[in-house]
Parts: sequence; structure tokens; C-alpha cells
Amino acid sequence: GATPAGYRPVNILPNLSSLKNGAAVVLAGYGMSDGVKKTGAGVLRQVMTTISNAQFSQTELQLEQRKGRGACHGDSGGPAYIISGGSYYLWGITSRGDTKYQCNVFSVYTNLLAYYKWIQENAQSLVAKNQFIFPQDPTERVFGSGTYY
Repeated sequence: GATPAGYRPVNILPNLSSLKNGAAVVLAGYGMSDGVKKTGAGVLRQVMTTISNAQFSQTELQLEQRKGRGACHGDSGGPAYIISGGSYYLWGITSRGDTKYQCNVFSVYTNLLAYYKWIQENAQSLVAKNQFIFPQDPTERVFGSGTYY
């Protein structure tokens, strides 16, 4: 299927070499802006922070949030990018935080590249089966809350 009007496919980070401790990353999401007061959700924001542990697990990276910038509740599933040559390259997906409510220490991101082969194989299968259906007039969706971002 075609990409919906007004959208374009994102560039995927071509390799892991940029994902190292201290590297600058850009996050985007609709989550809370204050994890203590639990306010500010519902506004799309982007923020720059750094990778604090590129080897957090085989499939995850830990990002720095102690300087007041990072992900919070409501950002789950959102993107993480590396910027190179003026282009954004998707590498991660917001997963969770390391503390239950504060959003002010670290966040954990799933490394998209760890699953890239699986995504490519299964996306092709879904397209072949016509499983991707984009609504012509999307409506607002309300999602449940949880302990993860």
C-alpha cells in the first residue's frame, strides 16, 4: 500500500556504529512533561539527550535523563533518532523507565536494529496479505494507562 498523504517513510539507521555511550539522540512523543506533577501529556515534543549505556542488554539501550530531558509516561512506542548530515535516522522505540513515576533518571529504549530482519520479513508478509489498512479519516484514540511509558 501507498504511504498516507502528508507522510513519508523514515530512514532507518544503517548500522550500530553510532549507538555508543555519550552519543546524542533525539526523542519524540506525546508523554508527560513533568513526571512528578504528572502533567503536560498530549503535546508532541522532541528533546535531545544522550546514550548512557549502549550495552544495557542485547536488545536495549539506556538513555540519560538526569538533566531534565527524556521520555516520560505516554511516550511509549515513540521514536528515537540519531541525526546525521541533517537527516533523522530511526534506531529506537520508547520502552520504559528505570523508576516508576519520576522520569528523571534513565529511560530504556528497544534497539530497532536488533529486530530489523524480523520486521522486514514480517512487514512484507503483512503487505502481501493486505493486512495494512489505513483509515481515510483517522479519529482520536484514547489508550489506557500503565506503569510503563
